[in-house]
Amino acid sequence: MEKIGYAATLYMRLTWMEEGIKSFFIHSYLPNKYVHFFILFLKILFIFLIQNCLLSLGYLFMDDLSRAISQFAPSSSGGMYGNSMPPNPPHHSDATILAAGDTSQDWESFEERVLLEPMPDSASSANGPAPASAEDPAPAEQPGERGPPGLAAQKRDELHRLVRSQMRHFYERGRPRWQQCQTEEDEILRYSEHAARVIKDALEPETEEDLNMWLEYLPRNPKLLTKFFKEELPPRGPLI
Repeated sequence: MEKIGYAATLYMRLTWMEEGIKSFFIHSYLPNKYVHFFILFLKILFIFLIQNCLLSLGYLFMDDLSRAISQFAPSSSGGMYGNSMPPNPPHHSDATILAAGDTSQDWESFEERVLLEPMPDSASSANGPAPASAEDPAPAEQPGERGPPGLAAQKRDELHRLVRSQMRHFYERGRPRWQQCQTEEDEILRYSEHAARVIKDALEPETEEDLNMWLEYLPRNPKLLTKFFKEELPPRGPLI
C-alpha cells in the first residue's frame, strides 16, 4: 500500500508540474506555434513517465501475488520454502520397553541366560581373554570412504548456496529494492530450483573432489555460469 500511495503522489505531482509549465508558456511572450510545440513535448514526456510508473506497479503486483500464492503451495522437497520437515523420532523397541517394565520377565530371562550359557574354562578364565593372533587380517578400509558420511552432503549444500547466491546477484543487480529478495527464504523460493538445475547441467559434481574444486573455483570466477543463468531464466529473472 505504501508503494501504491507513493505512485499516486508521483502522478499528482507530475500533473501539477505539467499544468504549471503550461500556464508559464501560455502567459509568456513566445509565439503560439512554439507554445504548442512545448506543450506537445511535455505531454509526450509525462505520458512516458506515467507509463513507466504503471509498468513498475504491474511488476510489483505480480511479484506480491506470486509470493502470496507460493506460500500455500509446498515445494517438491516437502514443506514451505523448500525446507523439508524433520523426520519423526525413532520409536523405542519392544525390547527396551520390556527391559524398563516388568521385572519378573527380566529375572526369568536372566536366569535362562545364566543356565544356558556354557561355563568358561578355568585356564582361559585365569589367563584372561586370548590375545588376537598376528595372522588375523586387519579390517580393510573401504576405498570410497573419504570422510564422514554427512560431509559430502554438507559440501553439496554449500555449492548450492554459492550458485544460488551468484544467480541472485546476476538477476537483481541494478533493480529496485522492492524487486530484490529481502530474506533468505525469498532467495530460496526464487532461485533454489533453478540453481539445482544449473549445477546438474553445467557442473555435474560426482565425487567429493569435484565439489571441492567447484567450491574453490567459482568464488574466483563469478561470471563462469552467466551463460547458463541466461539459458535457465528470462532476462528480467523470476517474478517469484
